[in-house]
Amino acid sequence: MKLIFYIFIIIYFLSGTNVNCQTDTIAGIAVKNNSTENRMLLHTNSFTYAGTQRYIVDGSSPNEKTSIRPVPAAIVGTFYVGTLVALHFNQKNAWWKEQRGNFHFQEDWISALQVDKFGHAFGGYFMSYVSSSGLLASGFSADDADFYGAIMGAAYQSYVEIEDGFGGQWGFSPSDWYFDVFGAGFFAAQHYIPFLQNFTPKWQYFPSEWTSKPRIDRPRTFIDDYNSSTFWLSVDIYNMLPEKNKKYWPSWINLGLGYGGFSFGK
Repeated sequence: MKLIFYIFIIIYFLSGTNVNCQTDTIAGIAVKNNSTENRMLLHTNSFTYAGTQRYIVDGSSPNEKTSIRPVPAAIVGTFYVGTLVALHFNQKNAWWKEQRGNFHFQEDWISALQVDKFGHAFGGYFMSYVSSSGLLASGFSADDADFYGAIMGAAYQSYVEIEDGFGGQWGFSPSDWYFDVFGAGFFAAQHYIPFLQNFTPKWQYFPSEWTSKPRIDRPRTFIDDYNSSTFWLSVDIYNMLPEKNKKYWPSWINLGLGYGGFSFGK
């Protein structure tokens, strides 16, 4: 996992590389090729999160309008597909291998004291965030990146649920899918309703064996190890306070609301 993380960072920094090119238009989206690149960047004041200035990974602002940058897009796309393939085999070896059956629905609302539902919501949110970040580095505008990023996040989570539907000992869980879509939808909603940016989902993972807690009785992957996971909602109190009251609350302290569990089997 460390190797994947380092590759992710390197690729995103490479995605800031400028390409000398001209502009063609394909299906309403500008595509750069061959000459001088003149990027119309979104004003920095328009690219924020909860009132804090944002940047794409090369330290610049995103394009004001979608204009694909071929080399960064190719790099990010290759990495994205490679990551999905790696995740597929990770899940396949843990859950789907030698467990195939006919597609069916099977509700598991009681699983893991509902900690897994928070995990599905976070998964939808995080995959949308990663997808959006890749699209931004590839030349998409902030509007398009967040919109299509949320669709990509929901699509990936839905794909996992469909694969679960063929499992012999489990199936497509409607409640899991609802939370998958909720996570992706919340990511998209933060773009259109900036107030929601004051609420940020986070995930804490601390292996249960390090604290002498029992391991979860299910296929062992860190993604599905809910005995070791706590899911948080970080609330930016400072940003929500009226200007006259901000002096009473340090800007670096957020309120964290968390939910987790342990000692459950499945």
